[in-house]
Amino acid sequence: MSPPTLPTPGGSATRAPLAFFSRALLAFQHSASPFQVICTLNPPPTQTQTRPRTLIILDSSFNPPTLAHLHMATSALRAAACNKTNSPRLLLLLSVQNADKPVKPAGFAQRLAMMHVFAGDVQRNVGDDLVVLVGFDTLVRIFDAKYYGGEEGMRREVGGFLGRARLRVTKLTVDVRMAAWWGTEKFALTH
Repeated sequence: MSPPTLPTPGGSATRAPLAFFSRALLAFQHSASPFQVICTLNPPPTQTQTRPRTLIILDSSFNPPTLAHLHMATSALRAAACNKTNSPRLLLLLSVQNADKPVKPAGFAQRLAMMHVFAGDVQRNVGDDLVVLVGFDTLVRIFDAKYYGGEEGMRREVGGFLGRARLRVTKLTVDVRMAAWWGTEKFALTH
């Protein structure tokens, strides 16, 4: 069964999807499924359409979606679309727990509604190939053996992952003036 398709988000679109995502999140929590596509802006291709050759994944807490998220997603989509035979797809994954970041106050339904609006922003700005978008901080964690129980576990897991996917890393440059408010809400809203 295909996930429901909500209307393309507009300027103040978070209110209408909030009830939808609250119900969908509750249904997912009561299911036995470890993963579920809750919503799609573009329905999956039919048999007559060609399937996308590149899947780009952006896994984040989206609390809130930032201009940095938008830049990562749109630049990866543009790069993948340069190949005229390619029709890339973007998969936004809600990360419910970040390895090194504390939980923020926005609930998951609110985050899903923000992701819905964010997906509309990406649509306006802009497989055989799997591209995972990460920031530099996540790249460092990917290669940190402490998350895998040691070097051997890290080599096995990361090696298997990189055998199937490519990483596209975005480095955020921070000057001395920005360092004092790094990680604050004001920083997130402007970057």
